[in-house]
Amino acid sequence: DRPMLNEITLVHEMAHMWFGDWVSVDSWGEIWRSEGSATYVSYLWLDRDNPDQLEQDIVEIAQMIEADPNSYPLNNPPPAEMFGRDSYLKGALLAHVLHQKMGDEAFYRGLQTYFDRYGGGTATDAQFQAVLEEASGESLQEIFDEWFK
Repeated sequence: DRPMLNEITLVHEMAHMWFGDWVSVDSWGEIWRSEGSATYVSYLWLDRDNPDQLEQDIVEIAQMIEADPNSYPLNNPPPAEMFGRDSYLKGALLAHVLHQKMGDEAFYRGLQTYFDRYGGGTATDAQFQAVLEEASGESLQEIFDEWFK
């Protein structure tokens, strides 16, 4: 049985305690980091006992985005789209891609460092990327370039 919508909403909003509240975005164009990360955490929670279901959910999100792409970069939505589909779902896809590329240990270590370093303030996408690269020991530039074009 999958959790009810209220549980998923609660998990999403609780994730904002870290993504958005503890570390705020430096500019509104970077809202994907708050909304996409909270959405990704919701999917991690929803599918916590079924990794195959997580992969299926990610594929379905990707197919939906590919079927109806937007013409603006994820990190620079027009004001009317700031809280639109891409900030939530495409942002969650980027979080998943980073997680898969880095692996569990480096991904979660990177997030912990991000919260430790920037907690109580703001961070830019470049600072987020730098922390994840530090944790993974490799460049993630190609991934960010692909998602921000």
